[in-house]
Amino acid sequence: MSKCVKPAALIALAIVSAPPPFTGTAIAAQVSTADAGAREADFRRELDRFVETLRATPNMIPGTAVVVVHGDRTVFEKAYGTRDNRTNAPLTLDTPMYNGSVTKAYTGVLAAILDAEGTLPLSASIKDVWGIELPAPLDAEAITAERLLSHNAEIFAGGLNFRSVNTGQIDARAVPAHLARFAKPHPTPGFVYNNWNPFIWSAMAEARTGTPW
Repeated sequence: MSKCVKPAALIALAIVSAPPPFTGTAIAAQVSTADAGAREADFRRELDRFVETLRATPNMIPGTAVVVVHGDRTVFEKAYGTRDNRTNAPLTLDTPMYNGSVTKAYTGVLAAILDAEGTLPLSASIKDVWGIELPAPLDAEAITAERLLSHNAEIFAGGLNFRSVNTGQIDARAVPAHLARFAKPHPTPGFVYNNWNPFIWSAMAEARTGTPW
């Protein structure tokens, strides 16, 4: 499966990996396996037809890739359309794709796991993780993982996203020092959808887990 595309759906199928001895139970298992295989083939055909229907709509993007994973098995994978409208070069399963804010969904799942484990509770603050102070009037103890992930931390990171994602000047280890020097209150109080809040949380997660983000 390509590393550049995202799972589109999950399906529940009972797949028997190896045929048992020929007993009544074994025959039933083989029938079940054949039935599951037929249903899986039907699913692939229906999903392919559905994607093609979407592609025929006026506002569909030029190219898309769909991958369906069940457990550790790839049930469906197919690339559609083009990756370059100027040349009509086809999109493939190995075409790199920018998946943008879809990563926020992955981040949310990881945050829930780390909270449940106690590794990085949603109540943990910037002060708890890094032991830093922020420029006044910001309070490092009041800016928690929960507020960051809900886009409600009311903090502006001063070019943090650009200097990490775009230029590579900042990595996770440099985030606390950057915040301690440049962070300031966001001019708009309350909820503000952004990238830098989950970005800060990701650096906190790396600090707590030791796993590169």
